[in-house]
Amino acid sequence: MSFAANTAIIVLEILGISKGWKGRSWKYFAFYTILSNMMALAASIVYLLAGGQGAVPCLRYLATCMLTMTFFVTACILVPGGGGFKQL
Repeated sequence: MSFAANTAIIVLEILGISKGWKGRSWKYFAFYTILSNMMALAASIVYLLAGGQGAVPCLRYLATCMLTMTFFVTACILVPGGGGFKQL
């Protein structure tokens, strides 16, 4: 199950990065949301390469914390202040 989930993360992150990268170049990495997604991508790649062992838990913990912060900022600040999900 974890192999399939991490593979899905890798594929979807690469698709998202390739769509967002067009026309923005290195400015694409100026946003925390993008950096948290990149950390999730790196954590999934390292997890699959290491076979789920070693120093991977600290990297996965960091990616989880970053994604959680992104979610809470979006859900608690951006959505109420921006008029809802459709507006964003």
